[in-house]
Amino acid sequence: MQLDDLDFADDLALLSQTQQQMQEKTNSVAAASAAIGFNIHKGKSKGLRYNTACTDPITIDGEDLEDVKTFTYLGSIIDEQGGSDADVKARIGKARAAYLQLRNIWKSKQLSTNTEVRIFNTNVKTVLLYGAETWRTTKAIIQKIQVFINSCLRKILPIRWPDTISNNLLWGRTNQIPAEEEIRKKRWKWIGHTLRKATNCVTRQALTWNPQGHRKKGRPKNTFRREMEIDMKKMNKNWMELEKEAQDRVGCRMLVGGLCSIGSNRLKKMQYHFNSLHTNGGQDTQIHDSLSYEEVERYFPEEGCYRPIVLVGPSGVGKSELIRQLISTDPEHFREPIRITTQEPKSEEVHGVDYLFVTKDEFNTFMDADCLIDPCETSKNCMTGLCLDAVLEIIQAGQVAIFEADYRNLMSLRTSTLKPFIIFVKPPTFDVLLETRQIYNHKSSNCNTPTINDTTSTVELSPTHSVPTTPHLTNRTIGGCFTPVRNCQQWRKVSGELGQEKKNTMSSAPSLSASSSLDNILATEIQKKMSLAETHFHEMIQTASRLEVTHGHLWDFVLINDDLPVALEQLSEMAYRIETEAFWIPRIWLNSTSNELNSENSRSYVDASVSTMTTTAVQ
Repeated sequence: MQLDDLDFADDLALLSQTQQQMQEKTNSVAAASAAIGFNIHKGKSKGLRYNTACTDPITIDGEDLEDVKTFTYLGSIIDEQGGSDADVKARIGKARAAYLQLRNIWKSKQLSTNTEVRIFNTNVKTVLLYGAETWRTTKAIIQKIQVFINSCLRKILPIRWPDTISNNLLWGRTNQIPAEEEIRKKRWKWIGHTLRKATNCVTRQALTWNPQGHRKKGRPKNTFRREMEIDMKKMNKNWMELEKEAQDRVGCRMLVGGLCSIGSNRLKKMQYHFNSLHTNGGQDTQIHDSLSYEEVERYFPEEGCYRPIVLVGPSGVGKSELIRQLISTDPEHFREPIRITTQEPKSEEVHGVDYLFVTKDEFNTFMDADCLIDPCETSKNCMTGLCLDAVLEIIQAGQVAIFEADYRNLMSLRTSTLKPFIIFVKPPTFDVLLETRQIYNHKSSNCNTPTINDTTSTVELSPTHSVPTTPHLTNRTIGGCFTPVRNCQQWRKVSGELGQEKKNTMSSAPSLSASSSLDNILATEIQKKMSLAETHFHEMIQTASRLEVTHGHLWDFVLINDDLPVALEQLSEMAYRIETEAFWIPRIWLNSTSNELNSENSRSYVDASVSTMTTTAVQ
């Protein structure tokens, strides 16, 4: 035994099948340690006997070591039962202590729910699942862990007892996966890491060790080895194949991602019962759909053929900014397909870069040929749409197409040709909107007075972190300068002060100067625009809530855009997962033909001069 390269040694564990072998190993370690000046602490050294009738003590320098029924090794509790119940109980206790230490975080009104959930994942969940890679899990253990996680998440949101909410909806709001799937994912990541070690590594030998014999009466039926074998059957792999595939990190990651996708069955049946909303003359008409079922199956991504990412959400939530920011992180990998439009080009817009400008007749030709997958009408009675060819060109180039779409066109987008991954961009709470959104003013005056478009047009809103140069929505006092409006209370206070200033100014009208009159007009305009912004925020939140009820079954991920850097990080992480992990898609997508929308017959009506315009944006 070589200990020359160690500065110190602690928490050594020796495993033996007989008392004699254990005594020999103990003497060997004691002798090797003494040769380099190390001493073994006899009071801290313990012995654990498992399934043996021998009671002879283990000695060091003539002193007997204490026999115990349980001890802690590297943070994990080892007992004579060979299970993980005691370890899980201790982990839950430590995680609860960590959760209680952060009670001020959970009660804080300055932090968004998304931020609090991230803090929970990094400071509480990591404590809870420490060492879970080697747990022998049972239904009782999984239930204890899941109950603790759900309890913490319900307090963070917060969700009161009278407000009944399913666990699936709770996990969807907090971007969680079931505890069983998370433990399985950690386990197989550790298994892959261990199988890449040398064959003489003790950890690898312990992992691949398969003891023979029969289970004694009273021993647990479920073992760590048996859990691995069950997972291997799902993957249709044996140990030889796993050891070979584990050497490829990317292939191993995709294999684990396919095994650990949300859900435990290979084939699921999802049940939906929803109301679809269709706009008719400015009013929403509800059409009650019958109870429908959609069979889904796990889809493994193909290298070089990536699923397009589609962002949907209410107007002004920040979809365009998220797309722009994600593309800027890697323009060679992410691309946004260019749209065609019948509107007149602006002075700064370039044909083939910003839009493909066509006539109404040419646009109708695309419509007749079923080449548009996201047609919609703008506020100026102009038509715009996205060509299927533009998206397919990006996919065939080995890049990721990312674009936003109208929720009314989701059914035409969800086809086997595209297999889109739909992300719903959800606005935060009203107070967070007031704190983090600022209003664009592309036509600002010298005094930087912010403007809002009329209610019939789209109000451009964005998180303050995204565009540092954009002027804040401000309160201009008479003769003073603009100061930022920080929160909801100050917003309403500013509105009240402006109204009071207007009243005081009106009472002293005879003595008004030209400057004070201008200030009064500006104050009145700002107050009106603040009211319009609040109205738009409320409409945005109400629209998002309605879409979650009517179309929530259509999207694969919910992204809360309360802080742009955080939302961008989550979007980037999800884009990576789409390329490396397996996700559930409708089973019909795998069984239908690939030329569902891009058949030659469907394009035979398109004139060649028009079809040449279906190119993608130049990055």
